Amino acid sequence: MIVAVAGRIGSGKTAVAGRLAELLGAKLVGFGDFVRAKAEEEQLDYWDRSVLQEFGQKLVSKNPSAFLDQVLYWGGYVAGQNLVLDGLRHLSVWKALEARCAQTLEPILVYLDVDEHMRRSRLVGRSTSDELSEADLHAMELESVGLRASAQLVLRAEDSPDDLANSIIAWIGTG
Repeated sequence: MIVAVAGRIGSGKTAVAGRLAELLGAKLVGFGDFVRAKAEEEQLDYWDRSVLQEFGQKLVSKNPSAFLDQVLYWGGYVAGQNLVLDGLRHLSVWKALEARCAQTLEPILVYLDVDEHMRRSRLVGRSTSDELSEADLHAMELESVGLRASAQLVLRAEDSPDDLANSIIAWIGTG
């Protein structure tokens, strides 16, 4: 089983993906972790969100399938393992994942939807209002919002990560 967790900045993707992987006994691989590691290798400012967005966009736009393969290899994923992917941001990468899995299983895309007030409150201390507004306008963030339409499961992200992870597991069990 492969579950990809998507959503806007501050939706709780990382917390939910981590809890879900723990509950499923699955491998956890984060797209953002990969981009940060690659940015550090390139001696970029890997703590600057705008630098990471630009760098991640560049990596994906070259070849989404190759990007996906690099992330999976970097994360130590072995075919056949249960996998939770944290932080899917690009429709092209989702399509690459679907194509990669076409012969074996259908990956599951979960989109975490969060209201603006809660999202901004979660980001206090992580981003200024201006930085968040700038990040929201980046092509990568705009594309991530479009993943909602492709998701098999959309959850309101106001609940705790534990409750959301359990909701995903319950949906998988009935899906």
